[in-house]
Amino acid sequence: MLERRQLGAPTLFVLAISASSPLTVLGGGIPATLAATGVIAVAVSFPLLSVMLAALAVGYTAAVKAMAHAPAGRRSPAISAPGYALWTTGFGRVFGPAGGLLGVVGYSAIGISLYGLFGWYMALFHVGGWQLWSWVALAVVTVYGFLPARATTVTVAAVFIGQVAVIVVYLVAAFTHPAAGAVSSAAVDFGQVFAGGFLVVFPLSLAAFIGWEGVAAYSAEARTPRSVGRAIHLGVWFLAGLFLLLAWAVVTGYGEDTVVDAARNPNGGVPFGLLARAVGPAAEVIAGLVVVLAVFTAMLAFHQTATRHWFAMSQEHLLPAALRAVTTRAHRTIPTGGALTQTVLTAAVLAGFQLAGADPIATMFTWLSAIGALTVLVLLIGAALAAVGYFHRGGGTNETLWTRTIAPVAGAGTVVTGLLLWRLPVQLNTTGDDHHWLLVPAVTATCLIGGTVWGALVRRLRPATFQQLGQAQPGALEVPEERLAKYLAK
Repeated sequence: MLERRQLGAPTLFVLAISASSPLTVLGGGIPATLAATGVIAVAVSFPLLSVMLAALAVGYTAAVKAMAHAPAGRRSPAISAPGYALWTTGFGRVFGPAGGLLGVVGYSAIGISLYGLFGWYMALFHVGGWQLWSWVALAVVTVYGFLPARATTVTVAAVFIGQVAVIVVYLVAAFTHPAAGAVSSAAVDFGQVFAGGFLVVFPLSLAAFIGWEGVAAYSAEARTPRSVGRAIHLGVWFLAGLFLLLAWAVVTGYGEDTVVDAARNPNGGVPFGLLARAVGPAAEVIAGLVVVLAVFTAMLAFHQTATRHWFAMSQEHLLPAALRAVTTRAHRTIPTGGALTQTVLTAAVLAGFQLAGADPIATMFTWLSAIGALTVLVLLIGAALAAVGYFHRGGGTNETLWTRTIAPVAGAGTVVTGLLLWRLPVQLNTTGDDHHWLLVPAVTATCLIGGTVWGALVRRLRPATFQQLGQAQPGALEVPEERLAKYLAK
């Protein structure tokens, strides 16, 4: 098993924020939403969504905390894949593999999509094509996969500081150099967003948050029972406030009447052209470099999350034993089997897109990120509802009715509404008779159906393994924590 009590709430918070990559949302998500919807009050969608996501996460984080830090002999061995663990205990063992498959596919798809984005950004510097840079990135990410998690967190934290610096400069530049001579009020007008089509903005803004919840995969490694919950809840509120300010700044910096047209124009300079105008050309270049690093750290975060899902599923004997191989370095346990598996999968998908001559943005990034976002959101909706089942079956301690039932059901309901309103054909640029967009929900449906069939086959063909799914791990003395192990070894 992975080492326990090595990651504190601040570290997990930085991992959560970096996975959502605020600079990437500024550089791509906000302009794309403005261009696709024409709604200039995008900013106010983020705090509204944060309320829904926070409610969705209430039961999820409480159940994960209870499962990861239960007394010895009652902990779930698969808590490194929290979605799988909750689906198994909340819905029943036969549905557990479906949750695991959703997690592996969802986080892998988002992580791999970023290789196209990273390569495209690097190619803008005219030093090699996007294909070359995507492989360079994979090589570096692979190295990090074989290092202790703390190596990733140190790198992510350093880049996070750079992101904060660029964001502060951007906000100051936008609000001190407004295009219309005054800070936009329409950008934060709730009436504008509802009148202008909030139901269209809702799913696109929702996708900006994806990744922040992935830190639950570190539950077994969290320093205290509350660390993961604090990181997730603080993370969603922090991201909501930050996204609001960034979207507001973009509209203010480019003008209410012209920002949509500028966002739709590939040469419109949205958003970082503002820095060149207000601060100087060097500021735009520096911001671009930090965006590249931000994308890279998001790749690291998703690689680590997917690695832990492979590891947890193999611990449950649903995958080959080789995937649960671990290596100990610097007194830290590293899931090298899962890390290698994720690298091989990434290389295969990357090679496939490149051999097909796919565009790194219009095809690879756009389609894989859509698949990943939908799949992860379905996983989270299921996990929230499974948490209700987990508590109903006697799990947890003394959680309130709000935590056990009301918040998870309300959060799941609102996010389901958002998914039903998601205009995928528009986002994927498939309109008219082009029905290729159906591939996105088809992947998610395949995970759900295929995973459930997988669970049913395990029940029928390997009943002993099936009965152990989601069951307690060995006692603490059988799998000692690092600080206790050195004394037991004497």
